[in-house]
Order: sequence, then C-alpha cells, then structure tokens
Amino acid sequence: MGGASNGGMFDALLMRQGLPSANQSLVANNPWMVLGKTWKQNDVPKELSQHTLADVTARNLDLKELDLHGSVITHSDFSGSKLTSANLNDTVWINTICPDGSLSADTHEYTCLGH
Repeated sequence: MGGASNGGMFDALLMRQGLPSANQSLVANNPWMVLGKTWKQNDVPKELSQHTLADVTARNLDLKELDLHGSVITHSDFSGSKLTSANLNDTVWINTICPDGSLSADTHEYTCLGH
C-alpha cells in the first residue's frame, strides 16, 4: 500500500472512534487518545479498549491482561512484550513494531496477531 492510502485509512479509523482526522489538530485532553507515552510494567493501564495509541513505547512488558479490543495503535513499539492472553479483537496496528520485532504494516496487513 502507498503512503496516501495509509493516511486515508488512518483518518477513517480515527473517525470510526469519533476522533478528528490526522489532518486536524487533536484535542490534547481526549481521554481516548494516548500519545507519546513510554510505559513501564507498573504504569500500563489494563483497560484500553476503543482507544487510539500513537507513538507509544511498551517494550519487554508482560501485557497478557491488557484489553485493546477495538483500538487503533500507530507508530508504536511493543517489541519483546507478551500479549498472549490480551484482548486484541478488532485491534488495528499501523506501522507498529510487533512483539516479535516485525513491522505490522509491512508483513502482517495491519495486525500483530501471532507476532
């Protein structure tokens, strides 16, 4: 896929969650948006369903109890993390490093399931 379609897809996903498009300014206090966060094991929320996570770093963490159902994750890094029992139903991964170190957009068609 080319860059233009990725931007359109991202905008559509943001709109699905009631968020402004990537071309509009994002509301800084939006409770459904997590931007630029680096997590350590004890500060990862367990419930993040229907959220948009952008530029999040969650490396080498045990995230087996995490609920990401229906979330959009973009430009983030989950390398080395354990997501084996996490709720990942309907989660979309855009240009994100999967737990196995692969990139979601390049090889997995916007998912990290099984990776």
